[in-house]
Amino acid sequence: MLASLVAARAIACAVPDTPRVVADCVDRALAVQSPLERTFWLDSLANVIRARDPAEHAALFAATARRIEATFAVTPRERHDAVRLLADRVVVLA
Repeated sequence: MLASLVAARAIACAVPDTPRVVADCVDRALAVQSPLERTFWLDSLANVIRARDPAEHAALFAATARRIEATFAVTPRERHDAVRLLADRVVVLA
């Protein structure tokens, strides 16, 4: 299972277009029922954001949070949990 996720992540994150990678990772994270797989995709997304210029982090996080919250395939609680998990990995507090 992990090998297939890693292979899928390599393909998804190889695209140079950051908004497309963000959209793909969010869609994959919210399309799965497994908390482990969802965390894997959100961690991958956090890595993509952190790999960009630090000046872009806030804008990328905000765009990602909007996309997560606009997804009605999961419950509001699951959406909020996904945003919190991503914020924990991306947002730097003072």
